[in-house]
Amino acid sequence: MILLLFPQILVDTAQKRQALNEVEARHMEIIQLEANIRELYDMFLDMANLVEEQGELIDVIEHNVEHAADFVRKGQQETRQAVRYQRTGRRVRLCELL
Repeated sequence: MILLLFPQILVDTAQKRQALNEVEARHMEIIQLEANIRELYDMFLDMANLVEEQGELIDVIEHNVEHAADFVRKGQQETRQAVRYQRTGRRVRLCELL
């Protein structure tokens, strides 16, 4: 009777060992998946930080561009005024010469 059970025990043991190997392999895959998810999470955090930093930088650039536009307008006005002064100055000198 024992001899009849022994082959069955060997088969059961082999099946259980195969199942254990599959569970261990799946466990390792899950651990790797967890590591990949953590890495992805860290990448998203880095991306969020970069977006925040870049947003602040873009705000500074926008502010500087607005000021540059104001300076250009003011420069144009001052240039027009300088041209008027130059024309008036020429007329005054011409009148002085006559």
